[in-house]
Amino acid sequence: MRIKKILTYIVAVANHYPDMRRDFIVSSLLMIIIAGVNVLFPYFLSRSVNIISSPQPHYQNFYLFVLLFGISWTAANMLEWLKNIASATFLVKTEAAMHSLLYIKIIYAKLSIISDTSPGQIIEEISRGRSSLISLIHTLFWGLFPLIIQVFFSLFFIIQAVGPVLSLFFMIALSLFFIVSYYFSRLSESIHHNIMDAHNALTGHLAEKLTLLDDIKINNAFYKEKNSIGSVTDAFIRAVSSGNKKIGIYMIYQCFFL
Repeated sequence: MRIKKILTYIVAVANHYPDMRRDFIVSSLLMIIIAGVNVLFPYFLSRSVNIISSPQPHYQNFYLFVLLFGISWTAANMLEWLKNIASATFLVKTEAAMHSLLYIKIIYAKLSIISDTSPGQIIEEISRGRSSLISLIHTLFWGLFPLIIQVFFSLFFIIQAVGPVLSLFFMIALSLFFIVSYYFSRLSESIHHNIMDAHNALTGHLAEKLTLLDDIKINNAFYKEKNSIGSVTDAFIRAVSSGNKKIGIYMIYQCFFL
């Protein structure tokens, strides 16, 4: 259900970004190529070391693998910068399209809904919505997916180096790592919501007081506001500190388990 909602948002954003599919495919292909090349140059390096460390080194093969190492390492760095250019363009256009989508949703929303929500909360939610979508695309498609491809590439070389039995144990351990990570991420989900609510409350308070500056000055309510801001910031500190503490404890448990 959650994946369906995410895909619905992405499709809606794509309506404001006509070239989104093309730019995404180009950036993703670069990610996949880089994942493959990043596996190759450590492999070429290890082959070079193995050859030169043998009792009777074959220098022709050694120079060949050294050359392949240099070419693959240079190609990986060049492709990394090309990927940064392509992904930066894609992400900024996606963020702009997301902003346009949310703005149009707001101006068409019922006034009763808008009036019941503080301007600070609306601004905070729009900002968080843009950054969350960008982070999701970057982490899921350009972080996790290339990592999985890189693992499969690495597995091919690991099987050749240590055999299928140890490679199977490696895959089992890797699968357990993902399962444990997912479990702890689900545990911390409500904590992230509480931290977001605390940020919303802080921004909402500021936005509300900015609209009441004239009343504060006319009624000479400076002392009252100076005293009240302490309770607002204290609540923010307690919520965020408690959330970060719980997340840190979960991460300690995760590291201990792994």
